Amino acid sequence: MRKGVKDKGTFLKRLGELLSYGYSLTEAIEFVFIGHYQKQELLKRKMLSHLQNGSSLSEALKDGGMPLHVCSQIYFAEKHGRMAETLVSAGEYLNARQKDRQALMKVMTYPIVLLFILTGVLILLKSVLFPQFDILYSSLGYTPDSHLRFFFLLIDKLPFLTIVFLGFLLITGGTVYSRYHSHTPLRKAEFLLRLPFLSRYFRLFYTQFFSREMSFLLNSGMSINQALTEVGKQSYRPLFKEIADRMIQELRIGKSFSESIEHFDLFTEGLLEVIRHGERRGQLPRELFIYSQFCVETLEFGGKRLLTVIQPVVFLFIGGFILVIYFSIMVPLFQVMQSLG
Repeated sequence: MRKGVKDKGTFLKRLGELLSYGYSLTEAIEFVFIGHYQKQELLKRKMLSHLQNGSSLSEALKDGGMPLHVCSQIYFAEKHGRMAETLVSAGEYLNARQKDRQALMKVMTYPIVLLFILTGVLILLKSVLFPQFDILYSSLGYTPDSHLRFFFLLIDKLPFLTIVFLGFLLITGGTVYSRYHSHTPLRKAEFLLRLPFLSRYFRLFYTQFFSREMSFLLNSGMSINQALTEVGKQSYRPLFKEIADRMIQELRIGKSFSESIEHFDLFTEGLLEVIRHGERRGQLPRELFIYSQFCVETLEFGGKRLLTVIQPVVFLFIGGFILVIYFSIMVPLFQVMQSLG
C-alpha cells in the first residue's frame, strides 16, 4: 500500500480470499493486518476510517497508494458485485508483474555492472595507455596511419560524444514527455500505439481491461448503455472514461455496440469479431470474459519472450564494446611491430 507494504499483490489476494470465506470487508481488512502487516497499524486505521465514513474500498485503496489500474478494477467490482474474485485476480496480476520486474532486473544487472567496469577500463586506456603509445611513437619516429589516428581520436572524444548523446536524449525525451502530457487520454494512448515493438502489448492491455470489466458489468444484469455509463463515471482510468463517453454518443444515434467499437484503434481486431459473435449468440458477457483471459495469456507469453530477447541484445552490445577495447590495445602494438620490422 504505502512504502512499508511492498507486496501489494499478496495483500489484495489475501483480502479477496477472506471475502470469499464469508468475512465482511471490515473484518477481512482487520484480519489481514493482524496476520501479516502488524507494523502498519496506522494504515489499517486509515483504511477502516475511510470505510466507516462511507468511502468506497477503491477510494481507500487509492489513498493507500494502490496503483490506479487496480483501483479501477475494484471500482467496477463495487458495481457488478464480484469483489472477492476481482481482488484475487488483481493481486495475482500484481504478483506476476513483480516477478517480471525481478526477472528483468536479473537479466540486466550483470550486463550493467560489466558495462560500468568496461567504461572504467576505457577511461584508464585513454588516460594512461594511449599517452604511452604517443611517447613510444615519438621515440621511434613512427607516424600512425590515418585509420589508426581516427581510431585514437574516436576513443579520445568518446566521453564528450557520450555526454552529447545523453544530452540529446534528455532534451528529446523531455520535449516528447511535455507534449505527451498536454494531450487528452485518448491522444496519449494513440501516441503509445505508434511505438514500435510495444504497440501490440499496449493494444492487448487496453483490450483485456475493457473486455473484462464490460463482461462483469453486463453479466451483473446491466445493459450495454448502463455498463458504459458506469465506465464513464469512474475517474481512475481517464482513457476508458473518454472512450465510454464517445461510445455512448454513438449508441444514442442508433449505432450498435460493435459499430461504436470500430472507431477506436486501441483494441485488437479480434475484439470486434468477439463482440459481433457474442451479440449473435446472445453470449456477449461470457465471450468478452473468455477473450480477456486470452489477452492476458498472450501478454504473459509476450512478456517472457521479450525478456529472452533483451538479454542477447545487451550481451551483443557488451561484446562489441569489449572488441573495441581489445582493438584499442592490440592495433597500435601491431602497427609498432610492423614499423620496426
